[in-house]
Amino acid sequence: MLNKTTDNILQVAILTYNHKDFIEKCINSILSQKTTFNFGIVIFDDCSNDGTTEILKRIKNNHDERISIFINETNQGPYKSALKLAKHVTSKYQTWLDGDDYWCYNKKLQTQIDFLEANSEYSGCFHDARIELLTERIKNYISIITETLCDNEYRIIECFQVNRKIQFFRGILHLGMSWKVCGL
Repeated sequence: MLNKTTDNILQVAILTYNHKDFIEKCINSILSQKTTFNFGIVIFDDCSNDGTTEILKRIKNNHDERISIFINETNQGPYKSALKLAKHVTSKYQTWLDGDDYWCYNKKLQTQIDFLEANSEYSGCFHDARIELLTERIKNYISIITETLCDNEYRIIECFQVNRKIQFFRGILHLGMSWKVCGL
């Protein structure tokens, strides 16, 4: 562990593995957020071997008080790594962002926190997402997912739609519990 973020109303959780071409843009999109509250960033690197870890350490040195980094010594895969990351996200609100994604609206965090603070009956909120396809392989994969999901009823409201992502959660949510979410 390379620092611990505490006393934040919100923590942004990032799971990354071999995202050297994307991770800096991801983190900068978080650091550029305009908020009236403090927030921290908790990053879990699943033993990247492409230079991602070195980029994380360099960024950490410039933003020490806001960023905590945890690094697996061996690759554990996304499921085990996400469970480990979740243990370090302890704030009132949390949002997750993959290391190869970024936010393009600099008031995203403020907008979503304002909504949840004013509407305690909601467990989370989401917004539209734009998908930038970098390769034909990814385009084909997304098409397969879309066809598969659109033929079935959603088990968790909006969670797996390709163009929407549940982003904010009030505390820890568990599968099987009743969720009330709102799209912003």
